[in-house]
Amino acid sequence: MVQPLQMNQLLLKLFGSDTGEGGTISGSSIAFHPTLPPLVLGILFAFLILLTIAFYRRTPSDVKGSKIFGMALLRVLFFGLLLLLLLRPVLSVDMEAEKKRALPILVDTSASMGIADIRESEDDLRRATTVLGTDSTNPRPSRTDLVRAAFANSDLNLLPPLEKDLDVSFYRFDKDFAEIPTGEEGLTTLEPTGPETALGNTLRGLLNRRRGEALAGIVLATDGVTTTGENARDAAQALREAGVPLYIYGPGVTVASDLAIDGVEVPEASLAEDAVPVTVRVRARGMAGKSARVILTLGGVQAADKEVTFEEDGIVEVPLAFLPKVAGDFKLEATVETSAPEVVADNNSWSRQLRVLDSQLRVLMIEQTPRWEFKYIQALLLREKRVDVDCLVFEADREVTRAPGSPFIEQFPQRREDLFGYDLILFGDVDPRSLQPAQIENLAAFVSEAGGALIVIAGKAYTPQAYRHSALENLFPVEIEPASIGGLANAASTPITLELTSAGLANPMLQLEDSAEASVARWKQMPPIYWTAPVVRAKPAAEVLLVDSRASRDGKKPIVALQRYGAGEVLFIGTENTWRWRKNVGDLYHTVFWSQVVQRMAGSRLLAGSRRTRLNADRQSYTTGDRITVFAKLQTDSYDPVREEAVRATLEDENGVRREVLLRGVPDQAGFFRAEFSAPGAGRYRLTVDNDPGTPLDLSVREPDQEMADPAMNEAALRELAEITGGRFFREDDLAILPAAITNRTAKVTTQREIELWASPLSFILLMLLLTGEWVLRKFSELK
Repeated sequence: MVQPLQMNQLLLKLFGSDTGEGGTISGSSIAFHPTLPPLVLGILFAFLILLTIAFYRRTPSDVKGSKIFGMALLRVLFFGLLLLLLLRPVLSVDMEAEKKRALPILVDTSASMGIADIRESEDDLRRATTVLGTDSTNPRPSRTDLVRAAFANSDLNLLPPLEKDLDVSFYRFDKDFAEIPTGEEGLTTLEPTGPETALGNTLRGLLNRRRGEALAGIVLATDGVTTTGENARDAAQALREAGVPLYIYGPGVTVASDLAIDGVEVPEASLAEDAVPVTVRVRARGMAGKSARVILTLGGVQAADKEVTFEEDGIVEVPLAFLPKVAGDFKLEATVETSAPEVVADNNSWSRQLRVLDSQLRVLMIEQTPRWEFKYIQALLLREKRVDVDCLVFEADREVTRAPGSPFIEQFPQRREDLFGYDLILFGDVDPRSLQPAQIENLAAFVSEAGGALIVIAGKAYTPQAYRHSALENLFPVEIEPASIGGLANAASTPITLELTSAGLANPMLQLEDSAEASVARWKQMPPIYWTAPVVRAKPAAEVLLVDSRASRDGKKPIVALQRYGAGEVLFIGTENTWRWRKNVGDLYHTVFWSQVVQRMAGSRLLAGSRRTRLNADRQSYTTGDRITVFAKLQTDSYDPVREEAVRATLEDENGVRREVLLRGVPDQAGFFRAEFSAPGAGRYRLTVDNDPGTPLDLSVREPDQEMADPAMNEAALRELAEITGGRFFREDDLAILPAAITNRTAKVTTQREIELWASPLSFILLMLLLTGEWVLRKFSELK
């Protein structure tokens, strides 16, 4: 019995068409492409019919009528078929056949796949043995090792049943993807070195590349770490709409123990013999209940350390401080050490350059009268070897200014460059009538333009209330209550205790003890003060460090507040009673407080390297490829802003290789410049302005380490991707059934073939049969 497939192939051969890979005919249609208009062919056909009738009417009478009719009919059919072929009929046949589906296998080659996991649980050890075999000599295989072993394992038998029924191809991917040889040859080329993983981009790109093909699904071997590109969930939705399931194998452990230094906050420069505050950010994973030691080294010598116990996964900020002894450029390195095993060992340190300076701090004290607060602070500053202090007391005897070595000066600095030459001004309880308007303007410009530091020490007679509506009011970090001059001279008798804020706790200026806890306790024990300045509240941009512990309608009154103003800073001390902290302990805490305040406020300008040049970057450290933004405030020798359109700077690496950077002027901001450029390769760099090379800006660039940010295999995310697409997630326990899970192995493919009937063998055969039939009848009828 002839099968339908054989019949289809026979018909196609009769029509003159290649049978190809076979299949069944599922549909057909016919179209005409006439050489002459159909009307002309119709008229010609009618003429040929009449001509045939006329021809056979002359047939002899002894020929039977049935034979005459048969011969005429065959002649008419011949003419009809011939004219039909002139219409050039084309038959379109839809052929339906089954073929193998394609199965791409994607293998992750990003850096996280190189992690050699620590397998502490019995389940993790059993899973590794499943793919490696009991004879394996590799105690800590990487995730890539597991993938290679899984596909090569004869017991799992993954590839043979897939290659038998499917068109298998291999791809590797990290930040991009590429096809590799199939089987063992391709697996040996896998190296987990990619700096980033773009899983979403890879899935979307592979779908687009194989669009139009019948895919059985995609086999994906990855730990689920995704660091860049399209969200993998969106790509999975596109796969679902295309009917392409994901069959995912996740190598690795779901709880990976690891510590990493996420970043370090440290000043760009410091002063010798001045405490340097450092905050080390430690990222902990799988370390709950375990401890580690954070160590700081300066120039290879340990400078500070601290023990830390981790309660949960996340970022832990570890505050440290150290005291550099000598000036110079040093490598500051932070390291975290633990006895607990870690999956990644090369992310436990961080380093950068630190400049330590040993320079004189120039300080100017301005007071109306030598009140108690002035006397104790002045005595403290005169004892400091690194502080060069000048004192202006308007109501002091002029003779004291003439004594040899006297710190007193006769008058307010007349020239701007003389005033701007100071690093810090301590502005006390000064009668505004003692200052000329231009001098008050210069004080404001000292902060906003020259980047100087100003400490405002309130007093009962004038400051700050007498400076409402003056050029200095905008500098104050607090809002002032209205009050008349001299209206607050009466002393209060109620003791006032002070309270440290969270910002104050984090600020080194207010650290009176070695630890934060002890410092909080110390502030609670400090002797009370008896007067505070009449202020309402802190301004929005201010940072409040110390408050009156008593609550008022507007909240707790700020006593110590810090605010940036223009290029400089202003610290407000809202009491003149800090000298009372000497009660029973002498200078101990009063000296600690004011030493730290003066060092911090005066040092911030001195550490810039030049009083006329300030360089800042938007961050302390970068990763390769980041955009670095540098800001510069440049002034001339007379402290006027530099007005050039652009200035040249030089970026130098550790090997002395230099490149030029152009700082362009900021529109409508004289003296301010800005530059943007891409972070170069990993290393330490120093940026200097060509016209002031003594003011460097140190930059640190690191390789991106997002691959190691969370080293655990992300099973939850991978299961979600498999569920979205209608696929399945596998661990080593059930990896052997992966081939059986891929059930949609063949696809019905419909192709269309066009057969030109007018030129087919069947048409020729039919014409010959009609002519032969008529010839045979004519011979039987004894006709020519």
